[in-house]
Amino acid sequence: MVRLLQIRESLASVLYEYAVKLQKKLDTLELVIEQMQTALTKFEKWGKGEDFSAIKSFALLRHLHHDWPKWLSFMRQNDAKAEIEKMSSLREYLPSKDDFSEARHSIYLLVSMYDLKVQDFSRGRINGRQYRSRLDVLDSFALAKFGHQKGYYLQAEDWFKMTETFYFFAFSKPLEVMGFNFAQAWQLNARNLLDMNKKVSALKVLREALTWASHDVVIERQICQLKGDLYQLGQPKKDQYEEFYPAHKEGCRGLFEDPNNLSCHYDFTTHPFLRLAPFKVEVLNDDPFVAKYYDVIYDREISELKNITIPVMTRSSTVNRESYEMKKNLGRTSKGHFHPGDSSWVVKSINQRISQITGFGLRTKKSGDSILVLNYGLGGQYLPHYDTLGANSTIYISEGDRLATVIFYLSDVEQGGLTVFPHLRISHTPQKGTALLFYNLNPKTLQKDKYSAHSACPVLMGSKWVSATWIYSADQMFHLPCALQYDNDDDSFEDLEDY
Repeated sequence: MVRLLQIRESLASVLYEYAVKLQKKLDTLELVIEQMQTALTKFEKWGKGEDFSAIKSFALLRHLHHDWPKWLSFMRQNDAKAEIEKMSSLREYLPSKDDFSEARHSIYLLVSMYDLKVQDFSRGRINGRQYRSRLDVLDSFALAKFGHQKGYYLQAEDWFKMTETFYFFAFSKPLEVMGFNFAQAWQLNARNLLDMNKKVSALKVLREALTWASHDVVIERQICQLKGDLYQLGQPKKDQYEEFYPAHKEGCRGLFEDPNNLSCHYDFTTHPFLRLAPFKVEVLNDDPFVAKYYDVIYDREISELKNITIPVMTRSSTVNRESYEMKKNLGRTSKGHFHPGDSSWVVKSINQRISQITGFGLRTKKSGDSILVLNYGLGGQYLPHYDTLGANSTIYISEGDRLATVIFYLSDVEQGGLTVFPHLRISHTPQKGTALLFYNLNPKTLQKDKYSAHSACPVLMGSKWVSATWIYSADQMFHLPCALQYDNDDDSFEDLEDY
């Protein structure tokens, strides 16, 4: 988001430079027109036979022969050539078509996930708080159009209503430059209503569109056709917006009951250093173990992690359980980067702290010493998933499976962004400087613990930064008891596809 703001600032600067050039050109034209008006008054007297002179005759002839072609060239000048080149050089850094599609999907996700009203959200009123931000007519129409294309008819209807509301408070000239046509937009609105079998409302919308495009043959034909079909029975199309994982949604809204078995303690057992400075620990769940650690990462380390991550961030992917191929999907919308264990002083420092927190070793490559730093921006989320790899993974033989996960929270999040364990019915609010430790495998059997499924809720307001480290089982033979035989026949939970 910071990079996008910088790009917008650059583009605005280019437009300002262009406006300054045009203003200078306009000032020149206004001065010349004033001079011409004065000269024209004199020439008019001469045309009536008054105040004739050869000097004025020559001046008029020269002016018409020489000056006007120059003014034509002046009008043809491409004053924006330099600015066009600057703007063209920035095009590769602008959001892509996929970025725009994901952003619109994220807005639909946020409205649905947090049960928001479109009319409030579009005006910056979110969960009873008023923010100094709002959408406009072009934003609303882009969301309405996207919703209709995807078959999200119900929410699209609300966005069409906001398009109309914002339109009457908008300046028409910028909308014309952007290619917005109210009559055409309202034809699409009518189509969305017809897809929901709301024929009377669609007819009303088409008649309104006709007031903005008088005698439009296409709209008139649509009105006549709709009048003929008005009382015929029709079947509305099914809204295609799907709801996933009810428990995940419930947790994201903060509707889980507070657990009654929480406990807090100072931990000094996992590392000798902790005898001097024990960790403050809040145990959220005993089996599987889920705990929150306070004050375990510091501002200097957080700043350094962000500094080394921002220039190299890429779109996050997930791994398909069957093919083990990396792919991008809307279930995981974040950007990040893996930092090897020896890549920076801050990575080494955090790995040492992870070893102190868990009591596990992170000395070799296969023990999982890489740190993944992630940023969740607009609607950034990660749907319920397991961190385990499974025995079919290509790295399982050499590294084992992901025994435990440690997540450091590098920022507070104003609204949204909770970490949810849907099967445990636990929600954890991001808090800068804290860490979350949880086991993905049963430490006695090294089998996947089906209660370890977790998710990252969409970020509603603010930006969420985390770092994640997975501790692999193969290098922990001296830290864990020997694995027992374990027959896991519990199929009570869904098998999530990606992780």
